[in-house]
Amino acid sequence: MLTHGDRRFHIVVGQQALYTSVGGAEVMKGQLEKLLTVLRLPRIALGIIPLSAPYRVPLHNGFWILDDRLVQLDTCTAELSLIRPDEVGTYAMAFERLAALAAYGADARAMITRALTDLSTI
Repeated sequence: MLTHGDRRFHIVVGQQALYTSVGGAEVMKGQLEKLLTVLRLPRIALGIIPLSAPYRVPLHNGFWILDDRLVQLDTCTAELSLIRPDEVGTYAMAFERLAALAAYGADARAMITRALTDLSTI
């Protein structure tokens, strides 16, 4: 899906996600290396919100905007699918604010590379 077809993906994650160990050091190494590969894909924009960013978006759950009619998010007890235009609009605005905080391109690559380096010193 990431390499074929005409879909475009804009992904934003917090820098802390590069350091939150899920599955151990080898799994994290593989995930970070995959992110470096993803940065080269032409239809993917990957932004990383630096730890020092002035985070002013009151969201506590990750969410996915699938198109202009559907947002999905998970809570501890449920997966929600939001279709009301006002709710979709709220998440679209939140995403724009988060994306504006993020680093892209060479800056994002440097953050991922630094996380890989830090991982190898543990």
